[in-house]
Amino acid sequence: MPPLKWGVLGCGDVAEYKRDLRSTQCYLGALTKMRMLNGMRDPKLNHLQSVKLRDIWPDEAKDFTPWLSKPENLAHLAEALNMELKFVAQEKDVGQFRADVLCQNTADSSRVLIENQLEETNHTHLGQILTYTAGVDAATIIWISERFTDEHQAALNWLNKNTPEHFQFFGVVIRAWRAQNSQPRASFAVVSAPDSWNGQVMQHAIEVSTPREQQERFWNEFREYLSDRGSPLRPSKMAPRSYLTFSLGFSGFKLSAMRHVKNQHIGVRLYISGQNATAHYRLFAAQREAIESEIGEPLEWKETFGRNPSQVTLRKGDTDLTNEAEWPHQHTWLATTLERFTAVFVPRLQGLNAPDKAPEEEENN
Repeated sequence: MPPLKWGVLGCGDVAEYKRDLRSTQCYLGALTKMRMLNGMRDPKLNHLQSVKLRDIWPDEAKDFTPWLSKPENLAHLAEALNMELKFVAQEKDVGQFRADVLCQNTADSSRVLIENQLEETNHTHLGQILTYTAGVDAATIIWISERFTDEHQAALNWLNKNTPEHFQFFGVVIRAWRAQNSQPRASFAVVSAPDSWNGQVMQHAIEVSTPREQQERFWNEFREYLSDRGSPLRPSKMAPRSYLTFSLGFSGFKLSAMRHVKNQHIGVRLYISGQNATAHYRLFAAQREAIESEIGEPLEWKETFGRNPSQVTLRKGDTDLTNEAEWPHQHTWLATTLERFTAVFVPRLQGLNAPDKAPEEEENN
């Protein structure tokens, strides 16, 4: 079969797109809009026909997964998700199962798991997603399907609301169609995503909202401030979010600068993850009094287990992030606190060997 062509549908609102999926007439309208935007006029649009995904990719593992793994096709998915994805592996072994596609989010080097399903979503694939997420330590999970049931879309929404903030669950619909004897065209549409991501995408398609503009400008100005300050901190390159991450140069450890408009606070957080996360966290917790004395303020300590990273956090409340006149003070606090965290924790990380240095009472548990 000739290479599959791509079409970009003109629907920005996720709820609107879900309604469009139920109507061929809406699909025609969306495609017409797309072609008009591209300066194209096609009298054959009235003959647009849906194409069964299995007619293009008979087998998920042998046909669709290798196709999706090609750079040009993965780039289309990344564009739909407003991400930068780098292919890592396909059919990745996870115990007795195999995850379809494993990628890396180049913005923060986190792992991205893609699970493919060329029919309506089912419980089996939902279970596989949760199993694979733990098995490959993925932060972003993308479930691609022809159709999402209301129950499975609700499950993704629940996961986005109730799992730690560094996890992201996306539901992506793939559709294919053709006009008369032309080559098939395909499109990705995000129908489930974290709340913060949904707002960004809607504004991309319609207009840029003030909150997103402010968020992007806040972090861009913070980057400039760090540069002008001569700070050694180097933030990751990433799309605007409620946080900005910083590498400490040690595997399993990273800092995050946070801003939360609704909760009116900014903060700095140390994430502790990896095979020895529990031991590392307890090493620091055993030095809590000394660490807090060096930081100069009490900290929030949160120990987690399994794949979730433990956290050490300092917040500054009563912060109006919508008042741009206050941003210089907020930037100064964030930079100072990040540098203080770096100065306090990095010496403790150098030469760290958690299993050997963990407190004796913890080793015996």
